[in-house]
Amino acid sequence: EIFLIAQGTSIPESNLSLRDSLLVQIEATPDGFVMKSGYIDEESFGITLNEAYIDFLTSLRDRYTSLSRKLKTLSSYELAILDKLRMLLE
Repeated sequence: EIFLIAQGTSIPESNLSLRDSLLVQIEATPDGFVMKSGYIDEESFGITLNEAYIDFLTSLRDRYTSLSRKLKTLSSYELAILDKLRMLLE
């Protein structure tokens, strides 16, 4: 199933929000739900759909922070992901 995370969605425990909407794919598994985005190569898991959603938003924050801190040592792939996150988050 495809799900749209709306523009302006707040990222938990940060001052960040989505600058643009983001399409994600949701998959039900026997153990819960997986939410993922090929655009930014990110995925999350939760026993409930809400847990997967919150985990996904939190993962965006954590990845953005982590990549930003080690900017000088990033591979070209990681730099591309960071650029996409910078365009996505405000």
